[in-house]
Amino acid sequence: MFEVMPAVVSAVVTTAVTRMGKNDMADADAADGEPVVLSAAKRAAQLAAHPVYEQFERVDAGVWNEASQTPVVCGAALNGGLVYVGVRLPSRIAEVKDACLIDPNLPVEIPESPEIYDDPEPDYARMSPRQRGTWLKWLASGRRDAIGLSYLMLYFYGLERRLLIDGPAERFDNAARQSVVAEVLRLMRDFGHIASFGIVAQNLASLDWVLHNNPHFIERVPDFVGSNSIHSIGIFSWNLARHAIQHKPVQAAMMLEWYRNHPKFGLSADLRQHYDQLLQLFEPAFAQQFGCGYELRPGASPLILNYHAANPQNGDLWFAFPAIPDVFDNTDALDDIKNTVAECAQKLNAQNAAVHAAEAAQNPDAPDARDSVPVSVPDSLDAQTDPPETAEATIQPGFSDESASSLPDSGANGSAVSPRRESLSFDGSQDMLSFLREVAERPQWPRLEFFACALRYHLMADWCMRDINEWAAAHDMPVLITDGITVVVDQNHLSEIL
Repeated sequence: MFEVMPAVVSAVVTTAVTRMGKNDMADADAADGEPVVLSAAKRAAQLAAHPVYEQFERVDAGVWNEASQTPVVCGAALNGGLVYVGVRLPSRIAEVKDACLIDPNLPVEIPESPEIYDDPEPDYARMSPRQRGTWLKWLASGRRDAIGLSYLMLYFYGLERRLLIDGPAERFDNAARQSVVAEVLRLMRDFGHIASFGIVAQNLASLDWVLHNNPHFIERVPDFVGSNSIHSIGIFSWNLARHAIQHKPVQAAMMLEWYRNHPKFGLSADLRQHYDQLLQLFEPAFAQQFGCGYELRPGASPLILNYHAANPQNGDLWFAFPAIPDVFDNTDALDDIKNTVAECAQKLNAQNAAVHAAEAAQNPDAPDARDSVPVSVPDSLDAQTDPPETAEATIQPGFSDESASSLPDSGANGSAVSPRRESLSFDGSQDMLSFLREVAERPQWPRLEFFACALRYHLMADWCMRDINEWAAAHDMPVLITDGITVVVDQNHLSEIL
């Protein structure tokens, strides 16, 4: 008989241990049914064996307002609650107030028109009085009107903290949790078209759902969980475990997504840009090889999920599921589809080359049709087993790394045309340019490292990727930075414009 294990396990990110101060964790014996608190030295070794809750300094009980409450701040009645109001709320990994705390002692001015607020790390304490007034007015008026992303993220910070940190620590009841989840889902519906916000909202809603549902018995995952999401390896791993536990065959789309995002396999930047075309070729080939799907074998190690909090003050959260197997690193399954992926990439290369040639023949004076240029394919099928940093799949076949980095763009007639691109400019943002120069030094980045690199320059990684890719599209260039569990950088074009 399967026993439902305590779901949530959180531990502070390694890089933040030295900054925890009064919140540092200490060894403690736990009574039956109580969480075990571990020191930093023992945490990693015992993470898979014990349910662990991180302990926080106690805050005033009235700081969090439930959906049924209406706090009043500087005359603004915040109907619907779901916000932190007070003077004291320690952040998780820094010795400062949490950014989402609404301090009623700070000055507020209600402007006639909304005040612009554009901060990659929004913080109520750092806002101007007019910006605070704009945000409080939005909170008081239903929270449905269009508003800037920084204001929206600040509201989201509080919901995220309540669901993953304070709520579990206080053992809040299911009704209180569901009211917060419902608000996250509503925000997804109303503001999900904003790319970076849609991603973080989906990740939070998905994580909450998997933390409170048993994969042994779940027949269908809600659409918002996103079984093929590339933005959360944890949610994806949970879905893989669910398939393995229930002996449910994995279909082609999920297998290719797994291959795409596994650090030992992966796809080159150009294959990622033609991913939909690759999937169309892969699905029939996969069906011919595996019929109704691939049946996974549960792994021996327990599943451990990592969640990169939207609020940088919360760092990384880790959740362990002692009764759920980790399937993601079962590379035997990916070895079984390796040759099929390579064959499909070769077919895609041939198709795009034919389209490119046909377009060039019809209009030899037209500019390069970038969507139809051939994609790179490994010289040998064994190349895909190398880590992405060294795999041959990341360069054009027949060229060395040095020659690949200097390949000119191909004109419509196949001859070399290599005019220098317009120099990159972001309104004199030296931080942005410095960040991109560091990014361009590596072809691939683990997503968490990429986000940490952006924070060192006081930038929000999602915004940076959006801005650089929008600039590239406006200048007839390919995608320069491709998001995913592994962030892929087009080093050639990015270095050219810096």
